[in-house]
Amino acid sequence: MIQSLNPFLNFTGQASQAMEFYEDTFGTKAEGVMRWSDGPGEETEETANNIMYARIPMGGGAIEISDVPPHITLEQGTSMQVILHMDDPKELDAIFAKLSEGGQVQMPPDDMFWGARYAKCIDSFGVCWALHCDLNNAS
Repeated sequence: MIQSLNPFLNFTGQASQAMEFYEDTFGTKAEGVMRWSDGPGEETEETANNIMYARIPMGGGAIEISDVPPHITLEQGTSMQVILHMDDPKELDAIFAKLSEGGQVQMPPDDMFWGARYAKCIDSFGVCWALHCDLNNAS
C-alpha cells in the first residue's frame, strides 16, 4: 500500500539554494539533509557539498530534493507542476509573491469562476508551481 506521495525535485548544483529558498518561503526547516560527500564516493571535488537528499516538510506532506550526480543530464520542463492546496487566500498571495520573485509569473493570483483563488508561476529554479485556495472553505 502506498504510504505517501511527495514531489521530488532534481537540481544541478542549486539544491542548497533551493532548499534555503523553500525553507524561507514556506517557514519550515529541511530534514534528513545529506551531502554527496556523506555517501560512498560518488562525489567529486566540485560536487562534494551538493545535496544528495533533503526533505522539506509542509502541510501533511513534503517536497524532497537532490542535486543529480554529474553523469545525469537534467532538462527542465513544464510537463509537471507542484500544486499547493491552501486554506487562506492571503497566505496564497504571500507565498506566490515569494515563489515568483526572480521567476516567471504565468497567472497572477485571481479569484476564478470555479470559486477558488488560483495562481501559477515558475520559480527562479525552474520549478512550476500552482497555488489553489477554495474560497468557499477559506479561513
